[in-house]
Amino acid sequence: MVGRLPRVRCATLGCGMQPLRGKDTSTQPLSQCPRTGREGRHHDYPASVQRAVGKAGVAAGVDRRMHCHAFRHSFATHLVERGVDIRSIQQLLGHESLETTMIYTHVARRGRLGQSTR
Repeated sequence: MVGRLPRVRCATLGCGMQPLRGKDTSTQPLSQCPRTGREGRHHDYPASVQRAVGKAGVAAGVDRRMHCHAFRHSFATHLVERGVDIRSIQQLLGHESLETTMIYTHVARRGRLGQSTR
């Protein structure tokens, strides 16, 4: 059985900014590392970001494990609550099926305790 290939998801960054994926960065200016003082291109690894989000959740007293994916759910739920068209949200999230995006409409109708507010 062949596994699914990972989807490439791209979101608009606003103010005309574009993601650097696939872009030649050799012309980009180098920056200085604040910790070591070394000059170069510095990257945040996904595991480091995930670990920082988890620690922030613990420090904030969140009783569930925090993951970066929570930001994606939060973003989509807030868009639904603001009345953004579901097809626009589908496109932003890169969902192939509208049914997958519709999950957020059900989540948005529930209160903090998981009870329906409508």
